[in-house]
Amino acid sequence: ATATATATTIMNENKKTRHQTPQEYFQEDPLSRKIRRLKRRQKRVYMSGAGGSIVGGIFLGPPGLFLGAIAGGAIANRACKRKERAKDQRMDDVFATYYTAHSVEGGSVF
Repeated sequence: ATATATATTIMNENKKTRHQTPQEYFQEDPLSRKIRRLKRRQKRVYMSGAGGSIVGGIFLGPPGLFLGAIAGGAIANRACKRKERAKDQRMDDVFATYYTAHSVEGGSVF
């Protein structure tokens, strides 16, 4: 009983003293964001690989099926990651602008 009470007290104290930055307040958990992006990227890679295999099969015949699938998946993976990095940079810029616009002398509002 005392271990649970102590853990609860520590958790409550941490909640009281913790100050969140705008990034922490508005963004989701990094691990859940990573998993969500991975699943979305996998779907896009599969679809691009299927499209690449069709196009490769039309132009190059049976070897083109494999080459087109590999090329389509690789290109989709690179494009998705580049767009994710661009979005992260854009969101960081938005939060930096918000943070500087809402800060006061001697510290932040948050």
